[in-house]
Amino acid sequence: MKIKIIYCSILSDHVLAMPEFTHSEMVKAKGLSDPKLVNYITSQKDRYGHKFKKDSKKTFGFDYTSNQGGVKVEVYEEPHVKQL
Repeated sequence: MKIKIIYCSILSDHVLAMPEFTHSEMVKAKGLSDPKLVNYITSQKDRYGHKFKKDSKKTFGFDYTSNQGGVKVEVYEEPHVKQL
């Protein structure tokens, strides 16, 4: 199945700054809890060099968090295209 990984990072130095979208990517995996997918995401780093960790609380809706950002993981569904 296709998995969409959405990366967000804190782009401001303000005290109340929220993580903002930075980039996304598509990968193929067996599921959201596939060990290869988990290892791939936890080996990635945010823009400040901090690794992402699995977040059981889903802080701000993120599946993985780091000191300065977060990652959302979702199954990608192909859009339905109507033929005219």
